[in-house]
Amino acid sequence: MKKLTKFTALILCAAFLFASCGKNEQEQEETAGEQPPAEESASIPIAGEGEHTPVTDGKVTLPYNPADGLNPFFAVSYENQFICALLYEPLYKTESDFSITPVIAESISYSGKTATVKLKSSVACRGSSPITAQDVVYSFNLAKASYAFAGYLASVEKAEASGSSVKFTLSFEDKSAAGKLIFPIVKSGTADSRDAVPTGSGDYYYSERELVSSDGKKTVQLYEINTGESAQNAFKIGLSDIYFSDLSDCEYSQTGGTAQSVMLNNMVYLGVNANNGALNKYVRCAMAVCIDSADIALSSYQGHAEAAKIPVNPADGLFEKIEKVSAEGDADEAVRILDNCGYTRFSGSARTNGAYTLSFSLIVNGSNKYRLAAAYNIADSLKKAGIAVSVQALSDEDYSERISSGNFELYLGEVKLDSTHDLYSFFTEGGQLFAGLNTDLKSVSAYFEYRAGKITAEKYFEIFAGEYPFIPICFRSGYCVSSVDITPSPAALPYSLYYGL
Repeated sequence: MKKLTKFTALILCAAFLFASCGKNEQEQEETAGEQPPAEESASIPIAGEGEHTPVTDGKVTLPYNPADGLNPFFAVSYENQFICALLYEPLYKTESDFSITPVIAESISYSGKTATVKLKSSVACRGSSPITAQDVVYSFNLAKASYAFAGYLASVEKAEASGSSVKFTLSFEDKSAAGKLIFPIVKSGTADSRDAVPTGSGDYYYSERELVSSDGKKTVQLYEINTGESAQNAFKIGLSDIYFSDLSDCEYSQTGGTAQSVMLNNMVYLGVNANNGALNKYVRCAMAVCIDSADIALSSYQGHAEAAKIPVNPADGLFEKIEKVSAEGDADEAVRILDNCGYTRFSGSARTNGAYTLSFSLIVNGSNKYRLAAAYNIADSLKKAGIAVSVQALSDEDYSERISSGNFELYLGEVKLDSTHDLYSFFTEGGQLFAGLNTDLKSVSAYFEYRAGKITAEKYFEIFAGEYPFIPICFRSGYCVSSVDITPSPAALPYSLYYGL
């Protein structure tokens, strides 16, 4: 059996997750302290444990959904997106520490809101046809409209060919734009239909339910599945060698084999309505300090998350340089902040300054049991500082409507950030995550200075932590399980599960 020397995980691009661990159509309101019973945390098995019997034909077998196809601009399933990453190369790829490595791109230069990418001359598709600037523009236009890549490209407005280079027009001056250019590049005209298998420059090409390496020396078999559930079943009975779950269904299943946690770029955060006079920057900072993100990651998310009070993934090399706020809750510091801004008295169970009382409702989609548990944990944390929070568990539809209409005080949300951790959709009026934000905040204007390279990341996140326009809580993880005779690397790249196969 072939060994996988590197294991990676794809973070599919979507902006805002309004939930999905079952349905709860009945609106219900709960108060802090009335938590649902805790569930026993599911542990990830140690490498080598489990009863999984691998396939014995000497080849790696991957799950494949034939109804979804292998056109990367139409495929929506994790399984097929992972396979597509073997067939088609991007301009840039993201490493495990979120650094960016050129693949088809040779270099990138910036001038104002234009990023110019020069292509390598040595990259060719199957059949020795070189990748051209026109191919990149063609691929960009398809990616811009696709399920998987539209979110990454939200702030990349258009692409134009210029000789052996491509000029990308950006919505704002962004020196990190290379990290957005991770969409697959295919030959012009080969990806127009959903059923097409485009021509690319990847390590493999598709042939009769197999992937064949470009040098013809390796093959990977594909086992047909219909859903994520059937992918799991196929792994359990030994018909495929790999199973991945992003845990969006909040269900960890012991599947045997060799398992490892896979860090996603899904940020769970507390949205705050700045139009509420009581939720000024001092109160928001007190809340951020008081919330015990470490406990939320461990208990509410059952260990399938990493705490973070800044909007940067803990796996990013930047994280350790800029983290200023402890992941653990500090109620004493929160009380000090509130005392200094006049919240020294109580009205019932909540602090008041005479004009405002720190009593709020927190809406959450009740169908997501991890997020619901986190909402109650947040309410309990804030109670220690005299901030009263009532949790309202809503149906997915009501939850979405309340946020989009601005009819909330606090909400608990989740967003899949791109590899550059771009906050454009938060800080741009009309952006998908703009609800409740105040564009007059220094953390908004300074953000675009930071992306333009005019201030350092350390300086920007210091400003962010002085205002907290929204409050990051943690970044979720999924898990991947493989046959016992496939060796995953402990370092997981975030955008291609089968990298190195």
